[in-house]
Order: sequence, then structure tokens, then C-alpha cells
Amino acid sequence: MQDTVSYTDWYTIQEDGTVETPSHVERLIPTEDGYILDVLLGSRSIANSTILVPGEAFNVVGLFNEQYKIAEDLDMLFRLAAKYKFKFTGLPLYGYRILTNSISSDRRIYLNRKMNPKAEIVQKYIKVCFQTGGFRNDLLRRDAHGKLMRYVASTHDYKKLLKLLLTNYDCFRSFCFFLTHKEWTTWDHIFTPRSAESPHPSQ
Repeated sequence: MQDTVSYTDWYTIQEDGTVETPSHVERLIPTEDGYILDVLLGSRSIANSTILVPGEAFNVVGLFNEQYKIAEDLDMLFRLAAKYKFKFTGLPLYGYRILTNSISSDRRIYLNRKMNPKAEIVQKYIKVCFQTGGFRNDLLRRDAHGKLMRYVASTHDYKKLLKLLLTNYDCFRSFCFFLTHKEWTTWDHIFTPRSAESPHPSQ
């Protein structure tokens, strides 16, 4: 992997100005060797405004994909995670404000579901994850496919949803989890420590 990308914890600021205590530390810590792609696929995303990227990284992974009107930052984050080591600083140095009418809000994504590429992006990087570091535990693997299913469902592409259910065991398993828990992902992962020398369990 390339040199390190660093990122920090952050505060969440609700629309009424309420500031929430950071709660991202356990969900978003990379492995000892800086690998984090499986965490990003199976959990919540990093706040992109906290990320510091080496200048040459854009020569390696490319620039933002201008074809994406939504989730171009998610695509960039996955590209960086596939190529670079990540290092986490637990001190919150940024406030993420949630606005109902922002372009990334659930309501706006629903209204523009046909132009939402999140399912396509997640499906692509699940394959990349299997080809590179793999998933460090079974929860992250299931939750990554749960995130994929949620994004496919949000686009109302029911043919693709049914195809994934019938042809992909991980997607079927995540759907069963959804039926029993009413959530696509757990959010509370038990990470298996992994040294730089040891392979991921899914390899």
C-alpha cells in the first residue's frame, strides 16, 4: 500500500444546532497496517472533510468522477482506501451539520433515485475488497452486502434486488438479517485484531 491518509473524529451537528458527542472511534479504526476498506464498506463512512491526503494521491487514484452527481466523495474514499494506508486521530476536529434539504439527504436521494450511483459504487468495491485485503470478519462482510442491498432498494430497482437475492449468498443473508432486525447493518462491530503480517480471514 502507498503512504498514509490521515483522518480525525468529528462532531455531528443536528439541524437545530444540537451537537452530538463523537461516537465514531470503534467503528472506524483501521488495522495495524492501515487497511480500512472493509470497515468503510461495512460501516458508516468517514467525514471526508477530516481527511488529509498526500498530494501525489490524485496521480495514483485519479480525480473525482464528474459523472456522479451524488456520492462522488464516496467513490473517491473507496479508491483511496484500496490504495493507501489510513491513520486515525481520535480528537474531533470537525463538525458535520445535517440538513434536511442537502443534496446527500435521504429525501433528496429518494427524489433523485435514478441518478444515485451508491449501489454501483459499493458493489464495485466489494469486489475490490475481496481481491485486495478481504474482510477481517464475518460481520463486516455481511454488513457490506447489507449496505449494497439498502442502496439498491433506495433506487427502486427491484429486478436487481431480486437478482442479488437469488444469486448472491451474502446478499441473501443480509436480507434475512434485515427481516429479523429491521436494519441492514449492525453498526456495532467486534473487530478481530490483525497484524501487518497476518492475512484477512476471508482470504
